Amino acid sequence: MFDWSKYAVGGAKRPDSFTGLNTNFSTALSQMLQAAEAELGQNALSITSAYRSPEKQAELYQAALKKYGSPAAARKWVAPPGRSMHNKGLAVDFGAAGGGLLRDPNSREAQWLKANASRFGLDVPMSWEPWQVELAGARGGKKIAAETMSLLGKGPQTATTGTQGAAPMMQQEQKPRGLLGSLGIQKMEEGA
Repeated sequence: MFDWSKYAVGGAKRPDSFTGLNTNFSTALSQMLQAAEAELGQNALSITSAYRSPEKQAELYQAALKKYGSPAAARKWVAPPGRSMHNKGLAVDFGAAGGGLLRDPNSREAQWLKANASRFGLDVPMSWEPWQVELAGARGGKKIAAETMSLLGKGPQTATTGTQGAAPMMQQEQKPRGLLGSLGIQKMEEGA
């Protein structure tokens, strides 16, 4: 079993922070953390937030509403409950070794995450949040991208999401597209 405690700081110290993660995401994340430690050095990265219950997400969203004054402004920084990849167990927020969010996109750690996340079937999906890492394809609805399952050795036949027993979904063959396609990696289309 992977020892998350050496990476957990702040909100990630809650008991459900890592037990609530999607199994595939957890596996990929632990592999990436081991590689980061080997390539960046021990304690180069910490995790400030992982799984969040809907109740915890509601607390964070209410605090953002109070701080920013409107739903539109709050939404720029905190997703409403049920809309966060953290609620689905498909996202973590990284901090530097000393704690605090990894806000500087030009930092060595943020650059490493951006350059290496895909090696593990992960993604840094939002350029304005260099600290958030998700399972690749998680924003494609309920489907997880085919390349994520391939990278995790799960085979091309099925993919599942969520922390609870989601039913497998058959993947349809797609023509390779874009950068992933040029690397021989196929990505499922929304609605496929």
